[in-house]
Amino acid sequence: MDLEAHYYSPGLSFYNFPYAFGLLFATGLYAIYKQRGQAFVEDYKKLLASTGEASAASLAKRFGIDIRTRKFWDESLAIIGKRIDRFCET
Repeated sequence: MDLEAHYYSPGLSFYNFPYAFGLLFATGLYAIYKQRGQAFVEDYKKLLASTGEASAASLAKRFGIDIRTRKFWDESLAIIGKRIDRFCET
């Protein structure tokens, strides 16, 4: 596998999922930070310290985040969409 194909390979869905999920999950957390501001920072640090203790959905729920809703993912994708728009403008 060459370097360009590292992030996404159409023939390897099992390989793509963790990267895509991680990007969208992290971006969704950033969207929550933008909404909650500094008040989210302590929860974010605790969430990171708790990784591996539960599923992503269960862990996020401890901090009032429901990743099983479309809203969470839509807000994540909206940030990526803005980045794409900004890229296209340059």
